[in-house]
Amino acid sequence: MQKLILYACDRNGEAYDGRGKHGVLTGCVLEHLPTPGLELDEFSRLVIQAVIALKGETQMPSNERTMWDKWCFFSTTKFLSRYLSMETLRGQLDVLETGVNKSKVYCRTALEKNGIEKEFVDAMIKKAESHPPKNPHLQRIYRSCQKVLAKMKEMRDAEQRCEAFASERKHPER
Repeated sequence: MQKLILYACDRNGEAYDGRGKHGVLTGCVLEHLPTPGLELDEFSRLVIQAVIALKGETQMPSNERTMWDKWCFFSTTKFLSRYLSMETLRGQLDVLETGVNKSKVYCRTALEKNGIEKEFVDAMIKKAESHPPKNPHLQRIYRSCQKVLAKMKEMRDAEQRCEAFASERKHPER
């Protein structure tokens, strides 16, 4: 299991309440939490620096981490491991594409058993990839193709978020 734990102070140290509603560490966490695309390691570093900037050596936060993937914020509420998630999405896409191919084989076999010539079957399958057909065998292909297209869009969106994140990190002044 991967984890990151932020402690308000070192062992045997003292954490200050801060001013207002939250303690010093919580206030610093809340300050950096809304930053989309922020890697979790960088988030931790910024929070610790902010606490030290406010309290100096009187409150020295620390962290405990066991992480082997790079994790980042894509929104204020959702963590997503960039590298792990892309691999997961690719694996899911492979499974869906295999399903499409199996559906095509199944459909081709069923239609050819009904005496439909191969070239017509191929044309029907090609059309069924993008247009909802009436034939139940072809409907299976259409549904499978729609799932593949949705997964491909999900992958493109995730890749764009990662590229935007990388670009922001390289050129923060833009």
